[in-house]
Amino acid sequence: MRLGVLWLGVGGLWIGQAPAQGVGDPLENVRAYSLEIDSAGLPLPGYFPIGLRGGDPPLQVVRLVTHAGFNLWQDFSIARPGEGAVLEPEKRPEAEKAALFTHGMFGFTQAKDMRPPPPHGMSKLPREAPGYGMITLGVDEKGETGKLDSGSKQAFNIFNPGRRAYHLDSKAATGRLAGAAHALAKPTLFWGMENEWEGMLNYADEAKAAFAVWLEKTYGGKISGLNEAWEGGFKSFAEAAAQPPKIAEYVSHPGAFLDWHDFQTEAFTAFMSEAAHTLHEHDPLRRPVVHKSTQQMIDMPHVSRRRGVFNHERFADQMRDISGGLYGVNVYGSGDREAYEINYIYHCIQPLEGGAFGVMTPEMNNHNGPGYQWGATYWRVLSNGLKASNLFAPGHKGAEEDYATFGHIDAKTGEPRDKMFYAARWAHMIHRTEKLWKEAQPLPDMPRVAILLPRRDLILATPPSRMKSQWAYPENNRSLVFQWLRQAGYWVDVLPYNKLDPGYLGRYQALFMVGAEHLTQGECERLTAYVTQGGTVIADERPGYYDERHRVRHQLDDLFGARFEAWDGKSSYDLGGDYAGVVASGLVPVEVTTGTAVKRSADGRPLVTERKVGKGRVLHLAMKLGSLWSPQDKAVVESGYAPVNPNTADAGEGLVAAAFKESRWLTQQLQRLGIEPAYRLTGKNGLAMQPHVRLEQPWGDDQGNVVLTYSTDAVLRLPGSAITLPETTVEVMLPEGSWSLAVFGRAEDAGLEPIRVERLENGRSSVSLPSIETAGVIYLLKEHPPLLGIPQIQGVERANDGHAAQVDAGQTFMMEVQLATAGQEPLGPGHLEVRALKAWKVQPARMETGTLARGEMRSYRFTVTVPDDGGAARPDLFPLVARWNDGQGDRAICATNVFLKAGAEEE
Repeated sequence: MRLGVLWLGVGGLWIGQAPAQGVGDPLENVRAYSLEIDSAGLPLPGYFPIGLRGGDPPLQVVRLVTHAGFNLWQDFSIARPGEGAVLEPEKRPEAEKAALFTHGMFGFTQAKDMRPPPPHGMSKLPREAPGYGMITLGVDEKGETGKLDSGSKQAFNIFNPGRRAYHLDSKAATGRLAGAAHALAKPTLFWGMENEWEGMLNYADEAKAAFAVWLEKTYGGKISGLNEAWEGGFKSFAEAAAQPPKIAEYVSHPGAFLDWHDFQTEAFTAFMSEAAHTLHEHDPLRRPVVHKSTQQMIDMPHVSRRRGVFNHERFADQMRDISGGLYGVNVYGSGDREAYEINYIYHCIQPLEGGAFGVMTPEMNNHNGPGYQWGATYWRVLSNGLKASNLFAPGHKGAEEDYATFGHIDAKTGEPRDKMFYAARWAHMIHRTEKLWKEAQPLPDMPRVAILLPRRDLILATPPSRMKSQWAYPENNRSLVFQWLRQAGYWVDVLPYNKLDPGYLGRYQALFMVGAEHLTQGECERLTAYVTQGGTVIADERPGYYDERHRVRHQLDDLFGARFEAWDGKSSYDLGGDYAGVVASGLVPVEVTTGTAVKRSADGRPLVTERKVGKGRVLHLAMKLGSLWSPQDKAVVESGYAPVNPNTADAGEGLVAAAFKESRWLTQQLQRLGIEPAYRLTGKNGLAMQPHVRLEQPWGDDQGNVVLTYSTDAVLRLPGSAITLPETTVEVMLPEGSWSLAVFGRAEDAGLEPIRVERLENGRSSVSLPSIETAGVIYLLKEHPPLLGIPQIQGVERANDGHAAQVDAGQTFMMEVQLATAGQEPLGPGHLEVRALKAWKVQPARMETGTLARGEMRSYRFTVTVPDDGGAARPDLFPLVARWNDGQGDRAICATNVFLKAGAEEE
């Protein structure tokens, strides 16, 4: 198995890269910004891939992306059977050539080809294709094909042998021909495949025939089992398969729809895995494959039924051996939901025993949101499993559609938006401790809880009526449960079914099963073992009421000491008392047997039921937990919060949860079980600040170095309502350790601020937290190379983000560079340099640094002069890169960017 090493090829070598062409300035090459790219432009083991996906912008924008610290570029390389050629470097788009061959970026190469076999203009199908037989189209639920383009994803019939074979042959040709590096081509770092191809419910005759075979195998040849699940009277599996349910019938025929969707998911996932393995196996360098899937198939019921049949859990299992340690998924959004989705994907790609695996986001952005939301979102996702990214998109003047909407450069003015400055600081922040971010994994033995994401129930779920977006989450919204737990200070992981293993679950204080009514017998047995061995399960609705085929089985009634009854899910309940006004879908009909009803409704019905089992316990909540909301608080909340575009997945979710009553009620249930939050703000303003901040769980390497991200909640606020949270103190569970260096680096500059860490008698630590506007990183380092910092440059104007230095042509300013020891021993002598573009002047050219004591941090000052003409074309983020050298090589790096005011002449 090839685990997380992206640069290994045949015999452990990464075959030749062409040198950068036409570049005389070292800062025009990506290796100027990273210590994990060697002098030949090849990635070292600590390399962390980060890019800004292009869209063929002007060459100056590619230059800006380089200066901002990004080094990954999406490109394309396709070969087709019998053609024996691939796209040559000189024929590539200009931006792609500049990124790969001028600036030295790595290629995330898309082996993307949806065309049918020759003749490629097969606009009228079905028809014969030489060597591949009859080629047919996919069919929608209406039996129509005429509206489908033969080269589209929707029309691709994976059940047609000829279409399937040609696609696999194309992947083999691409791997074989494009995989062998051309004389001028830069080798691919890893492969992608078709863009966001996640299948469809295909009603073609070939699909129905395959469905009949699948049904017979699934039900062990017993048609009675199918009739029980489908509530039908079919005499054969072929008869049932000939009448698959339409999408709208997920309500009236849930068992049939689950089977139809599961069959399609299994078939499509297996086909995509076969295509990926074919590409990988025919690549002479055996480079990893990272497919561009999407967040749509995580926890969004409407699009999971209508726009795809993709299953991340299943695909991750099949791709782990050729993944290079990365699983690809496009994720757009912000705040808690972004963390929720990336965390889930991280646990999909993780094996049961754990390993060096993480998430790659081939596209990522906070929609059209502002810079403060960008910063508060993307610092924290690093602590939820992100290990590579290609942000969408740089944008440029005159850009259209998504490239304008999501662009980091304003499409009207051509100037960087505030989020571009945050993106650059994020990239440079990663480079400062790049190897640590690459290697870090969640620390063991930390207090965590988990939420199961039950996909079978997702497929049958509906969004609440107040959520109009097609990307809305289900009424029983697990991402809101995640948010409420995070508001209270709990660390939360999101798990797929295959992590319902006593060993994997053993790392958690409790498992939440929200809306998990459909479970297999094996899953129920493993859950029972987890509880018996000392675990805690908190469930709502009717856990295990159905098996995976939608047959009533009451599988967990005995575990919970309750008999769950039939329920239409339409009633509602007000929590009352201190939580009056908080409404949930409920009450679920429950007959308590061996459990204890610890809370009942006013009319005596069980609301909360508890039972001890072996060394563990279970808690049942007779409601849809994720449906809690406070309609009476909505107007008050809206006075400070801005609405999100109604047609995005996160529309309105910040509003319904912002009064924090839901979080307090949920915390009360956990505390009654003795499960306290992982952290609590204890300083001045701590209680008021708690719901608004997110301190992520600690990640660390095998040297004892630890990083935690600290951020605001990233919720959009109305103009004038944005907040800067004051300094405070947090009591948090941390590993024991004598830290060589404890500092904080904020998202608004590259400086380092000392923080206090004090071990408490209860085994926790008290940590001083600086004020924050968006986010930052807490560095607790035990044995690490020295750190460099560049505090905010003073005596200059500010760019549109309110923080970056904005300068005039010809201006001279002072910059400070911090050098801090981060190891157990004193830091020996070395020298410090600040590098800028050649037309810029930095004085002195070099500063000698003497010996620094353990834990010491010193500051050094440099004078920077901007050339009279600005020295470069616009737009740009002009780089200033500090490096410290111990006489043997550069051991520390830190960079910042300054912005040249409008009016400077272009080259």
